[in-house]
Amino acid sequence: MVHPSAIEANCPTTVTVKHVLKKVFPGERMEIGKIEPAEIPGICKVQIKEENRYRLLYTDLKGEFILAGNIFEAKSKKNLTKF
Repeated sequence: MVHPSAIEANCPTTVTVKHVLKKVFPGERMEIGKIEPAEIPGICKVQIKEENRYRLLYTDLKGEFILAGNIFEAKSKKNLTKF
C-alpha cells in the first residue's frame, strides 16, 4: 500500500490548479485551499472558497481536467463531495 503523502506529491501544484481554474471559470474569484489525493485513484481533491462558500472540485494528477459536481461511492452510497 502506498502512503498517502507519497500520492499527494503527485497532485498538481496550487499554481497549476489556479491557472486551470482561471481558464475554466473566467471571472470567478476562487481561493484555493488544500489540494490532496481523493478517494479515487488518479484524482485529487481541490478545496476552494468562493464568495464565503466552500466547495470541492476535483482534478487529474496533471491538472489538465476539472471535475465539478457530486461524486458518489457506489458501495457505501456516500457523497464524497460533502465536507
